[in-house]
Amino acid sequence: MILLAIKGGFFSAFQPESVALTVLMFSVVAAAGLALGSVRVLGISLGIGGVLFAGLAVGRMLGEHSFNPEVMEFARDFGLILFVYTIGVQVGPGFLASLRRQGLRLNLLAAAIVVLGVLVTVAVSKIGGVKMSEAVGLFAGCHCPRSVTPPPSQEQADS
Repeated sequence: MILLAIKGGFFSAFQPESVALTVLMFSVVAAAGLALGSVRVLGISLGIGGVLFAGLAVGRMLGEHSFNPEVMEFARDFGLILFVYTIGVQVGPGFLASLRRQGLRLNLLAAAIVVLGVLVTVAVSKIGGVKMSEAVGLFAGCHCPRSVTPPPSQEQADS
């Protein structure tokens, strides 16, 4: 409701797609997101993720055509960089401590999973009579979401 009032009266004070309006709204959304992220419910808070959710909500309500496209392009990239940086700063110390405690074991487990996949690929090739080039393609493709859902043009060509 507040955003609808802002969209009507507040936006009329600025030129359409003005840089000043875009920067102002980014600042308001960032502040609101920090406030949202600091709210604790049952001991859980969003933290810096509150800015992401506030940005998604405001962007959905106001639409992409309300703001300057050049500033939006810059802010999208810069905002993503800042978001990833702040998440890293927030969880980095815990990640490094976990890596020191269990890092070798977890890395060996990950390597074992990859080696098991290679062994299954070779077994499918030898036992199943699948050409090795096709088996390797299956192995590589199983790590790609597009292998599960082919593009529409390929589906139409297969029909």
